[in-house]
Amino acid sequence: EAHRPQPENDGSHVVIEMEDEHTTEGSSAQEAPVTQQHPWYECLLPRCYRTRQNYSLFVFAPGNRFRIWCQRISSSVLFDYVILVLIGLSCIALAMERPSLQPESTERFILTILDLVFAGLFFVEMIIKVVSLGLVLGKDSYIHISWNLIEPVVSLGLVLGKDSYARNAGTSWTGCW
Repeated sequence: EAHRPQPENDGSHVVIEMEDEHTTEGSSAQEAPVTQQHPWYECLLPRCYRTRQNYSLFVFAPGNRFRIWCQRISSSVLFDYVILVLIGLSCIALAMERPSLQPESTERFILTILDLVFAGLFFVEMIIKVVSLGLVLGKDSYIHISWNLIEPVVSLGLVLGKDSYARNAGTSWTGCW
């Protein structure tokens, strides 16, 4: 029986013994389970986490075609430039807003549509990055990159801010308020 050295534990990790899922019937039954160190909270996660920890959103496998496409797009320099241009155009549209615009004017209508289009495009960018990197789990996941925390706030702020402004003018685009 081969003895595997136990990793040192400083108290912030839990040692979890996992059996190798790739053993075949011809494998020796005497093989010791693989011991790995994990952060303390991982023992609270369901078993599917252990088998799908490299999956994005527990759905998209590392070899999934859609995930590979998202990774190719999100790592492209052209994608970054397009997003920067969209941010610039969104800032210009925001600078064109002014209190003197009449709610029924064509300019107000165009600016409202542009804000919604920009919010939609920023939301699509966020989805591409989440599928590419994973949302929370993983070392390089979407949430672990601090700059990415701004994107959901901006996208949601564009939509809710536009609707709040429209409600004050008496023309809510959602029709809910």
